[in-house]
Amino acid sequence: MTTTPRAIPEVLEGRSLLIARVAWVVATIVIVTLVVIGFFRAYADPQLVAISAVTELFDEFGLGLRLMITLALAGPFFSVVVVGVVVFARRSNDPMALLLTATLTTSYAYVTRGLVALDGIPVLESALTVVFAIAMVLISLTLALFPNGVFLPSGSGWLAVAMTVLVISGPDTGRVLMTVIEQDAVITGRIMFLALGWAAIQLFGVVAQIWRYRTVSTLVERQQTKWVMAPLGLTIVVLVGLLLASIAIPEAPDRVAGWLIFATIPLNFLIPISFAVAVLRYRLYDIDRIISRTVGYVIVAGLLGVVYSVGAVWLPSQYNNQSPVLVAGSTLAVAALFNPVRQRALRWVDLRFYRSRFVAEKVIEELAGRLRDQTDPDVVTDEWVSAVTQTMHPSLISAWIKPASNALAVSNVN
Repeated sequence: MTTTPRAIPEVLEGRSLLIARVAWVVATIVIVTLVVIGFFRAYADPQLVAISAVTELFDEFGLGLRLMITLALAGPFFSVVVVGVVVFARRSNDPMALLLTATLTTSYAYVTRGLVALDGIPVLESALTVVFAIAMVLISLTLALFPNGVFLPSGSGWLAVAMTVLVISGPDTGRVLMTVIEQDAVITGRIMFLALGWAAIQLFGVVAQIWRYRTVSTLVERQQTKWVMAPLGLTIVVLVGLLLASIAIPEAPDRVAGWLIFATIPLNFLIPISFAVAVLRYRLYDIDRIISRTVGYVIVAGLLGVVYSVGAVWLPSQYNNQSPVLVAGSTLAVAALFNPVRQRALRWVDLRFYRSRFVAEKVIEELAGRLRDQTDPDVVTDEWVSAVTQTMHPSLISAWIKPASNALAVSNVN
């Protein structure tokens, strides 16, 4: 006996729609107000939200702490608010749209540290704990429901229930974990247990998303998932890469940590935009080309970075030779290799991640070569039908031309 997976309504109507809209607006106004108050305090005293590793990096660039707050913290949060308002204005009757924007708003209110600056205000300082708890529950719920609002696989709805139990059991866990960023916090066994529980629930949610993508998602749902996961995956790649760099350069962990956070700043602006595209289903299929080009240029940057590092860093350190000739030679080598490496890398990526476009371009190129001097209408029609069949795989295709006699020739291929 099979059971139908539980699902939330596809469209809200009547009283449910009114309640959802009011709840979303009230919650957003409250969170934005708290974060604005926090940022006002932060601009007055940047040390309330400053992270030492990033502060040192901005000082090295000659940039002030207030500019750091604007670029790294306030900017990403208010970009989320703008995206949330746009999505709400266009899809406020869609519960998945409301859930995604609420998840983004609460998560960014926490990670952008606007609420951290509320410490010291007795009435408001507990906001960090409450918003963090709500964000964790919403993230778990999103992992169980995205993109079609159905709890898949069956039983994934318990992720949010389990997370709710954990955050109620340890409401101070989020605050303790946040203090780890700035100073050595005392992490008790209870906090560690709860944190591991949170991580396990989120991991199960990610596994559920992978299972959904590979087994039951439609083509449109897969494109939505790609839009959401692309910037998140790139963020993970950046973080892992810089963490590996911190292991390779243990003498400068703070500097690596600063670069780690600094490198994710532009990605913090891209994440809400990608969520909006996924929810509004606007130009979903462009993500395939974006992913292939991103992967391709990451490979190019990595390979050329290795070439430059060997010539400008490793060789001088091995032979105690700091000659500028090595630096200049490495730079010239990178410039000479850029186009060949780029072409081969992009071709390799297209073959593996964007093969449909690669095959289509190859078929079109061959078709153009065969028809360059061809004047027979029947041959042109057959070649065209063959090319479309190879690239688009339609179930029915009709090709027609209008000859000088005004007769109509039609060729049908199943």
